[in-house]
Amino acid sequence: MNPSLNFEILYLAGTTGAGLAAGCPTMVVPFFGDQAFWGEMCRRSGVGPAPVAVEKLKVEHLTEGLRFLMQPEVRPLFKTQIISKLIAA
Repeated sequence: MNPSLNFEILYLAGTTGAGLAAGCPTMVVPFFGDQAFWGEMCRRSGVGPAPVAVEKLKVEHLTEGLRFLMQPEVRPLFKTQIISKLIAA
């Protein structure tokens, strides 16, 4: 994670919860198992863009995802901080 940008792009299994617990908006690029499900949960919660399967990932998807993560309404991390507190509980 780049602390100056304060967001995360996840490629590894089991890291979605870690990113959210750290209060980071999260882009999930699923490649196995339940990662697509958790990417969709991030999207529905407003803390990440729609997941894009790694085999379909193109520069345009990554650019769109990064733009989402850097939006002013996402950057304050209000929703992510709430989720972070729920995960910690």
